[in-house]
Amino acid sequence: IRLAEMQLPRDGVKLFRQKTATAIFSYIAEEQYKAGDLHARETLNRAIKEKPSSKFAHTTEYIHALIDLGRAQAVFGDKAASAETFKQAIDALSIKRKDRNPSSALMVIAKAQGETGDRVASEQTFQRAIELRTGPRDLTCLAWAQAVTGQREAALRSLKLAIEDAEKLPVEEQRRALSDLVPWQLEIGDREGALETIERLRQSGALVNARVLATRFGFFDKAFAIEE
Repeated sequence: IRLAEMQLPRDGVKLFRQKTATAIFSYIAEEQYKAGDLHARETLNRAIKEKPSSKFAHTTEYIHALIDLGRAQAVFGDKAASAETFKQAIDALSIKRKDRNPSSALMVIAKAQGETGDRVASEQTFQRAIELRTGPRDLTCLAWAQAVTGQREAALRSLKLAIEDAEKLPVEEQRRALSDLVPWQLEIGDREGALETIERLRQSGALVNARVLATRFGFFDKAFAIEE
């Protein structure tokens, strides 16, 4: 922290301290609560007190501090407080910045909401992330996050959208996007979809990529059928 104080402007140091303290106290509070420690609530209140000022709402640090806090509040059963904290993080994303991808940040928030039991809010936030996507890569990450929070059908729809987005790209970019999609499809258990994507790659002329992916993931019949 002292090193940071020498290198950062005053506001930067304050934000660094607040973000770090919120994250640490939120984590400690969660662990205390799970262990039955009577001081857990006191630690959570400290995390709330350390929450970054709203003047930092335009920063990534502010948003991630709120996500950590929202998770902790949910663990304590403070569902309303947790929902409000996540809402503040989402609202902060309305502050536009060229160096920030709202879709990616919304994905992290939606995943946290899903993992803490607020499925409805999670689905809504995922939908906002999809609407603000910048390309297939955003959708593949979103699909994975949806899958790990138990929203597999939504994940499959996101991957389908990713393929549709990829096919609108110039040929070389399309091939890269489709190649990137295959591991994500397999990550959520969509082998049929992965095989279809490999076939799309073959049809696009990316024979080497298609064969390599088919071999790597055990589609040996497909690999042998792809001609030079």
